[in-house]
Amino acid sequence: MRFSPLFATGFSLLSRILYRPPTPLRLVEARLRPVTPLRSMSILGALFGTSASSSKMTYPDKRSEDEWRAVLSKEQFRILREKGTEAPGSGTLNAHYPEHGVYSCAGCCKPLYKASHKFKSGCGWPAYFDSIPGAVTRHEDRTLGTTRTEIVCSNCGGHLGHVFKGEGYSTPTDERHCVNTLERLSQIGGQLSANISGSGRQRLLEKRSDDVVVVACCRSAFTKGGKGGFKDTQAADIMAGVLREVADRARIDKALVEDICVGTVLAPGGGATEMRAASFVAGYPETTAVRTLNRQCSSGLQACVDVANQIKTGMIEVGIGAGVESMSLHYGPSAVTEFSESLENNPEAANCKVPMGVLSEDMAKDLNITRADQDAFAASSYQKAVQAQRQGLFDEEIVPLKARYEDPKSGETKEITVAKDDGIRDGITPESLGKIRPAFAADGSIHAGNASQISDGAAAVLMMRRSTSERLGLSPIGKFVCAAVVGVKPLLMGQGPWKAIPRALELAGIAKDDVDIFEINEAFASQCLWCANQLGIPHEKINPKGGAIAFGHPLGCTGARQVSTLLYELRRTGKKVGNTSMCVGTGMGMSAVWVAE
Repeated sequence: MRFSPLFATGFSLLSRILYRPPTPLRLVEARLRPVTPLRSMSILGALFGTSASSSKMTYPDKRSEDEWRAVLSKEQFRILREKGTEAPGSGTLNAHYPEHGVYSCAGCCKPLYKASHKFKSGCGWPAYFDSIPGAVTRHEDRTLGTTRTEIVCSNCGGHLGHVFKGEGYSTPTDERHCVNTLERLSQIGGQLSANISGSGRQRLLEKRSDDVVVVACCRSAFTKGGKGGFKDTQAADIMAGVLREVADRARIDKALVEDICVGTVLAPGGGATEMRAASFVAGYPETTAVRTLNRQCSSGLQACVDVANQIKTGMIEVGIGAGVESMSLHYGPSAVTEFSESLENNPEAANCKVPMGVLSEDMAKDLNITRADQDAFAASSYQKAVQAQRQGLFDEEIVPLKARYEDPKSGETKEITVAKDDGIRDGITPESLGKIRPAFAADGSIHAGNASQISDGAAAVLMMRRSTSERLGLSPIGKFVCAAVVGVKPLLMGQGPWKAIPRALELAGIAKDDVDIFEINEAFASQCLWCANQLGIPHEKINPKGGAIAFGHPLGCTGARQVSTLLYELRRTGKKVGNTSMCVGTGMGMSAVWVAE
């Protein structure tokens, strides 16, 4: 039978008496339009307590309780790991019934329920009549002197709630899954139905008139900071050359470009004036608007995503997402301003200032990421990049640019052409890297050979609506699908991709096995390797032409560079679906899904 109003009211009152302030799992739903994150609450499960049987089980995600504490908020930990609950009747999602979407575990991001599983129970808690096959594990719960069925995430063992049967609901299973709701609700365009099977991949490959397509993308060579070909060249000059080339490759009138967004991290004053000036040098008219942004290491990707979203919403038809950095000219202590007393006195705020090398060293020690494993990963990056450069695999994406260069020995200034990444080194092996002195601790594992190179460079991605490309007679080389950005603890900055990649795949409606190539920024071998292993991504799918360890990480540029590297490699190999991602300074992660055409 259904709960009577009297029972529901009494139960709610009892729950509120026992209730502690909540924050539980997290729901991700794909639907029609962007919304602001909402706070939700739930359910019955742990009000009664649960048996110990589920805690004795082992699950694929074998993180320790300390590791869970490091990545979950206090309230998320209470719900997921200590079998806590939230107040009934208070969840925002109670009355939310999307047509499409996937509800996922906030701990490990495993998809648990489809939107189509949700139904109106009238009991005050979100209810589902079924789960995604294999997503939920059931345990007998005999606490309180009665037998109930607890449900947990089958991947991490996180507590979800309880399932009840035979209550008289007209559902296919005659079951009601009472599940703790999640703290955050995200939505995206309705064309993405967030399936989690092969049909999700097939849906991505379909072509629609309102797709945001990439019609051209390119980058400069990456050169060593303070030593390489661009060491004496202003960031705006590198950017101007790439902006000129990306429009020329598409063979479009530059006046059609309505907005250019450039990601840059170190430029004084945000680089807004210089980048506007660079657009004129590149041949764009005054009618083409220009702006800059800074989301640290994901600035280039954020610029591409912002432009893609402008196109999606109809704000513009044609735009360019780009990124640039001259670390030769702007990298150093002045990159971080002094904190006020109030910031210094807040522990998490103060952690935002910890140098990334130091926190990455600490993370490697805490998570037992050995130097041998890091050096092997780094050596592989170099070896792949050397092979790709020899085979000319970077040539299609790199724009040869002229640069002013002062010879450090003679002092002579001359003009050179920069056409190749000059940080790529042949003959690198795990053994040779093993001889390099640690950079951040005497007994440390991180050094110059297994961390990203300080570099200079620029990249740009020209995007438009598919209907516009058809009208102009242009053939897309790829399309933007979706993106996700997440926050993590500042001291765990390197774990950003581990949280961002699953979120992006959920929004795209695919699983990791649907992705052909992952471009994960190699800020440090330690964090890139850890994220890949935690997510179960085969190493052969990661950075097939090497990464930032081998050829550099110009901070504001990398996110845009990855798009170019990814799409050309997908097309060359006849593959289709790719993912780009990176960790972000101060504790964030960002990821995006792209499809090659």
